Amino acid sequence: MSNLKGFFNGEQIFIPTGWPSLDASMNGGLLRGTLTALAARPGTGTSVLVINLCINFAACGHPCLFLTHDGERLCVAKMLAAVSSTFISIDDALHQIETGNIDETLSTAADELDKLNIGIKNITPFIDEQLGVIEKFARDNSRCSKPLVIVIDGIDDFNGYTLNRLKDCASVYDAVVVVTVHNFLDRDDLCSWVGVAMEEVLNSCDTVLLVEKDSLDLKLSICKCRYSKVHQAQDAVLLTPFFK
Repeated sequence: MSNLKGFFNGEQIFIPTGWPSLDASMNGGLLRGTLTALAARPGTGTSVLVINLCINFAACGHPCLFLTHDGERLCVAKMLAAVSSTFISIDDALHQIETGNIDETLSTAADELDKLNIGIKNITPFIDEQLGVIEKFARDNSRCSKPLVIVIDGIDDFNGYTLNRLKDCASVYDAVVVVTVHNFLDRDDLCSWVGVAMEEVLNSCDTVLLVEKDSLDLKLSICKCRYSKVHQAQDAVLLTPFFK
C-alpha cells in the first residue's frame, strides 16, 4: 500500500536497472521495498553483474551499500575496472591498489567512482551483524531523497529466516535489496532449486532471477517477479547484458 500511495503522489517506486529490456519486463525496474534473489552456478559472473547493477543505481543518485565476500580491496578493484572508460583488468587494478603505483587510467576511474555514493563492506557471518551494518548505512543516508539499494554478493545462509529478515529490512527502509547465491553445480540443479527444492525462496523473495553464462555473455531469465506480467514463467525472458 505504501508503494501504491507513492505512485499516486508521483514518487519513483521502480528503480531502473540500467538494462532497458530487463526493466521493460519488470514494469520499470526493481520495486522499492522488495527483495530480489539472483541464483547462479559458481563462477558464472554474478559478482560482475551486481557490481554493474550497483554502479548503475549509484549513477542515478541512489545510495548503495555493497556487501562482499571478496574483500574490500578486490571489490574496489572490480568497481574501478567497471567504471574505467578504457580497458583495465581486475588483476591490474588490484595490483596498482596494493602497490600504490596508480596510473592515469586507474586514477581517472577512481575519480569517477568517488562521485558515486557506494559503501563497500565485508559480509559478516551473522545476519544480526549484517543488519546492523545496513542500519548504520541507512541512518547515514537518511537525508537522501533517493531510495537505498543494498547488494549482498554471496549470501551463505540462504534460508527462510535470513531472507525474511532481509525482506523486512527492505520494507523498513523502503529500499531495494538484492542478494546473490552461487551454490549450484549444473543448470538442472539450479532450476530445480528455484522451482521445487527451495520453496521458501520463492515465498520470501519478490523477484527471483536465474543467471547463466553463454560464452562471454551473461543471460538472465525471470523465474518470478510478483509485480510483473512475467510471473513464475521460467525462461520467459532471456537477456544478454554487456559488461566491461
